[in-house]
Amino acid sequence: MSFEYLEWPRFGDAERIALTTVLDSGKWWRNEGQFVAQVEYLLAEVEQAKYALAVSNGTHALELALMATDVPRDSAVVVPALTFYSSMASIQKHGAYPAIADVDLETWALAAGWDDHLKPGACSAVMPVHYGGVPAPVDEIGKVAARIGAVMIQDTAHGPGIRCGGAPVTAYGDASCYSFQAAKLLPAGEGGAVIFRDKDVFDRARLMHNCGRAIDETGYDHREIGSNYRMNEFSAAVLSAQFGRFEELAKIRARNIAKFCERLSGNPLVTFQKCPGNGSLASQYLVQARLPSTARAELRDAIVRELQHQGIPANRVYPALFELKSYWLRPEPGTTQGDLLDRCPNAALISRTGLCFHHKMFLAEPDRIDAMADEVARTIGETMMSA
Repeated sequence: MSFEYLEWPRFGDAERIALTTVLDSGKWWRNEGQFVAQVEYLLAEVEQAKYALAVSNGTHALELALMATDVPRDSAVVVPALTFYSSMASIQKHGAYPAIADVDLETWALAAGWDDHLKPGACSAVMPVHYGGVPAPVDEIGKVAARIGAVMIQDTAHGPGIRCGGAPVTAYGDASCYSFQAAKLLPAGEGGAVIFRDKDVFDRARLMHNCGRAIDETGYDHREIGSNYRMNEFSAAVLSAQFGRFEELAKIRARNIAKFCERLSGNPLVTFQKCPGNGSLASQYLVQARLPSTARAELRDAIVRELQHQGIPANRVYPALFELKSYWLRPEPGTTQGDLLDRCPNAALISRTGLCFHHKMFLAEPDRIDAMADEVARTIGETMMSA
């Protein structure tokens, strides 16, 4: 059975009208147009926040958050071992270094004790990641950060819509960073945003993202060291229309993901990533699972290839950061590969055995959800048996 034609992104007349409006207006950049400001308003509404700043992409969102919160150069920024390259690269580009910590084996989020290996005074920030849209325990992480004097910058690229203990993630820490890349829940081709909790930091970031000057100024009063991190009006036009689809698509995904996981719930070869209780809510950007701990990476990769061949949007999980060549271009001083393997056994296990399913899969008709779950079970079972 083939499962091709799982459409993403979804778009229609609303996006076309918005794009034509920008084109016809001749106001193609944020300092003259209306759509970037509209995106900021809509995101703040979804995330129950005040200070949203749209930027060019999710990587730039992380870079800007590190700049605006005054994270010192040559300091440690704690980051979970399981995350996308951009979390780490933003730290390295800033001139700090990523201090890699292990993840929880059930939630795949930054594990308790993330500060145990740090030298006193070395850590200036912590960057919890809501991997796959599953909420990290930012309430507890924030308490530790406050105790050691570190800022908390959340990588919320797999949001929005994540809730921690019933509260939006923007209720915690200093900044939350979003991505609107084409595969994300709110796609704009490219785009990102930062939500700040403090107005003074937000005001500073607005200057920084606009070449160091205010948005409504036309002169050359560049009073902050910054860059051009502005979102353009075309991306914002598409994105503003996408907000109109967000809630309904989230409901469809939630129903279908529950159906998919229930159908595979008795399979001993599949252990799903778990969302914490206490009112927490995942955005369901990815559904992720791991194979038995004895499985080799080559076996997982063979399973992924076969599922992709069937048209199921599966992939391997991100490799652990210390497996990337670029980590070693600016690593935590004094660490070796062996040190990080010892420090991060859960991340190493998930990196070797984990696989994920893209959210577009869960917009299919309910009968296709059952068929895809059965195909996943068949492929995993037959591949494991043949190993």
